[in-house]
Amino acid sequence: MSSHIDEIITHSGYSNSSCLKYNKDFASLTVHTTKILNELSPYAAYIVDEKPFVVFFDEVSNQEVHELLSKKVWNAQIPVAIFCGTGTVKIFNGCTLDKKSFTLAEVDGFSTDAIDEILQQNLYCA
Repeated sequence: MSSHIDEIITHSGYSNSSCLKYNKDFASLTVHTTKILNELSPYAAYIVDEKPFVVFFDEVSNQEVHELLSKKVWNAQIPVAIFCGTGTVKIFNGCTLDKKSFTLAEVDGFSTDAIDEILQQNLYCA
């Protein structure tokens, strides 16, 4: 179990949602969604209208694997991909693929130490 991803999911407010599905739960989704998620193999996915809206992955250090995952997320048109490392979180636009690097467009990235502060700022801006 990836505790750092669980911390990000909890801090993001997804942990108590019935829409959050972990890898072991993908088989309970539609055949098409199950196929997509099994191909991507994320740690968890937030499902909206029976489709993945946000997918959570462990951080990928291999550039080739990152490019392959980026292409698959883009092809599946999943709006948000979050890659969680032990020290960083990177958020990507799953609908925008950079044609030169074949990776998703990074929207934001931050240290896991800063997540509480960032979430508090976002609450006050809403």
